Amino acid sequence: MLTVGIPKEIKPYEKRVGLIPVHVRQLCRHGAKVIVEKDAGLASGFSDREYQDFGAQIVSEHADVFQEADFIQKVKEPQPGEFPYLRSGQILFCFLHLASPAHCQLIRVLMDSRILAIGYETVTIDNAVPILRPMSEIAGGLAAAYAAYFRTLRLGSGPKIYYPFSFQEDLEKIASHYPVWPPEYRHGSVIVFGGGSSGEKVAEFVLGMHGEVVLVEKNLARCQ
Repeated sequence: MLTVGIPKEIKPYEKRVGLIPVHVRQLCRHGAKVIVEKDAGLASGFSDREYQDFGAQIVSEHADVFQEADFIQKVKEPQPGEFPYLRSGQILFCFLHLASPAHCQLIRVLMDSRILAIGYETVTIDNAVPILRPMSEIAGGLAAAYAAYFRTLRLGSGPKIYYPFSFQEDLEKIASHYPVWPPEYRHGSVIVFGGGSSGEKVAEFVLGMHGEVVLVEKNLARCQ
């Protein structure tokens, strides 16, 4: 029996969870065992009880998820505190972004552990990236909202920028409204470079906030 583990994300400011309860139910129906770390889905709005109702087993320790599971499903790449938990023969499925120079240590750890690591961003179907696309769309929508928020701020002048004390809290509050933004958020004229999934969503949201958009795209196929 395959055991799928859903650990709680420990990367700062990461509030997503690897699988939601309805997906746990699908795995259990296909004969898999699913273990979920306590409160793993809480920041995303899913209680431990919901996971249990759909067949998951709740474990209290972060390390226990890695120790018991054959297949680790998470959102972000393993953090340094999780490196010792990776083991040979295990499967890791998450965002990895291994092309980033910041992840050289992670690459060495993955190679040394002999784990099978699959990055969400590398999964392709018919030349499309079905897992990466919705993340790019969300990023585009948030970029448009954050830009509208910045229009309401007085950040100073010259070489210094002064952010309000509530800056981080304000950004989290904006994200919680996705995909409907407060009516006071409006745009002026905006230039968007790149007409991919993210760029398209930026343009869509800017127009929805009564702004004007110029989209710059070098790929002629996307301009049709």
